[in-house]
Amino acid sequence: MYKPINNLKKIREEKGLTQEQLVKLTGIPQRTISGLETRTNLRPDTICKYAEILEVHPSEIITYVYIKEK
Repeated sequence: MYKPINNLKKIREEKGLTQEQLVKLTGIPQRTISGLETRTNLRPDTICKYAEILEVHPSEIITYVYIKEK
């Protein structure tokens, strides 16, 4: 079974950005950004928007890890 992993927060932090700075770059409220960083069911257009802002490939935002079922 594959589990989706949201890397948005990790990437943002690696880029040295705070949520407040991302708010200024995107115009999206901080509360929304906070929520986006914890969800794994992001819309493709949202993934692409953040990938462009963070200068990463969209596939880096949501990745999948294999979880062996017991």
